Amino acid sequence: MATSITTTQSTRQYPLSRYDDRNIADPILRAALRKEVMLMCESNDKNLTIYYVLPDEQYRPDLLAYRMWGIAELRWVVTLAAGLEDESQGMTVGKKLKLPPATWIREMIRHFQYDGQVIGTLSIA
Repeated sequence: MATSITTTQSTRQYPLSRYDDRNIADPILRAALRKEVMLMCESNDKNLTIYYVLPDEQYRPDLLAYRMWGIAELRWVVTLAAGLEDESQGMTVGKKLKLPPATWIREMIRHFQYDGQVIGTLSIA
C-alpha cells in the first residue's frame, strides 16, 4: 500500500491526510481528480449537499470544509466548488455550493492514487 509523506524544510516529516489531493503524486492524475470533483459539483446528483457560504467563511474554505464534513483538509474541494483558482481568493457570501459526500471524495482519491485503476466501487449506494 502506498503512503504519502510530506517533506518540509526541516528534517521533520508528517503523513498527509487521506483526504489530501497531494496523495496523488502524478500531477496529471491529480488534475483528472480535480476535474471529476468539479464535474460532480456541477451535476444534479442526488447525493450532493447544498451549502451557502457564510460571512465568516468568505476567506476560510478550511472552516467551511470543517463545518460541512468535519474535515478541514477538504478545503481544496470547497475551492473547486466555489469556482476559485486560488484558496486566497474570497468566496461570495451567500453563494450556493453543491458539495459531494466525503466518502465519494475519498473513493475518487483512492482511484486516482493507484494510477486510475479500479480498486473498488465508485458508487455511493
